[in-house]
Amino acid sequence: MIKSNFLPLNCWNKIVDFAVLYGCDKQQVIEGSMPKYALDKILEIISGQGLQIGGFVGVSHCYLARNLNGTICTIDANIPHRGVNNPLLVVSKLVENFKLQNNSMLIHGYAIEQMKILIKHQSKFDFILLDGNHNFESLKIEIELADKLLKTGGFLILDDIDYWDGPKKLYENFNLGYEKIGSNKRAGILKKL
Repeated sequence: MIKSNFLPLNCWNKIVDFAVLYGCDKQQVIEGSMPKYALDKILEIISGQGLQIGGFVGVSHCYLARNLNGTICTIDANIPHRGVNNPLLVVSKLVENFKLQNNSMLIHGYAIEQMKILIKHQSKFDFILLDGNHNFESLKIEIELADKLLKTGGFLILDDIDYWDGPKKLYENFNLGYEKIGSNKRAGILKKL
């Protein structure tokens, strides 16, 4: 078992390896997680309070929590995915093992419902990473809710624009008062004006 009170900055592989120790298939973890190069590109521009929608087994959550100058909150419905019956259990074990409790938070629930609750509480974020439901209509609703949660000047990041039609079409045709910062082929980055 990996034991660590300190997670090095360049820790993506270590996080993946720890998820494997909890019974996850390594290839499924790698394929189901944001790659290190995409996260590193995002980290070049973001800081502060972040919200991530969709977390699978928590590789991106933990990588951001370790490398971000701020905090990350992830909402995930904990639906069995890629052979993992209880993804949030793996995420919580990663957070606990790597001592990331002080700058990370996990919310169990469906994104749209939880985002509406955050709006009622007038929560605001410096960046929002959408990597949950890739269905066009659901993602469109998540984007509308994210706009209400995002601070002016904040960043909206759509993952999987290289593979899934929903995120790709929404990013390519985005016109809600955001500037397209660009993409790293995997994720599209927009800045709220």
